[in-house]
Amino acid sequence: METSMIEKLDAARSSFLKWATVGYAIWFGTYIVADPFFLPEIPSVIQWIRILGWLILAVSGIRAIKLKRELRWDKKMRGALEGELHQYNLRKSFQTGFFVVMGVTAVFLMVSLFYTIPALLVTKVILYLGGLTVLISKMFYNRD
Repeated sequence: METSMIEKLDAARSSFLKWATVGYAIWFGTYIVADPFFLPEIPSVIQWIRILGWLILAVSGIRAIKLKRELRWDKKMRGALEGELHQYNLRKSFQTGFFVVMGVTAVFLMVSLFYTIPALLVTKVILYLGGLTVLISKMFYNRD
């Protein structure tokens, strides 16, 4: 069974989006995990995990740049791959990320009435969950 070029490029986009999500989750997640735990042996392990996540994210970024370069020359292919449905799904995923950021911020605001929470931790968690939500919802909306 032969697949068209559009199907191949769409599969490539789905693949690097999945790996970008994994890389971002690992890379940025280690910044949150590293703060509360000050055990002597954990920081070195976390550094290696962080580097692994960064490498996965960098490779998927390079793959995204290659796809963009390939689509820049073929306007028909770009129109088919980045059509109205793609733009709609992209908008929905950013809206989902916005609502998650607002919800997490509201939760932290309510918790801060009773407990003192470090501002850096709050910022990292909000940024992590907002970015991860956008990536995961983009994969979810773009699954077909």
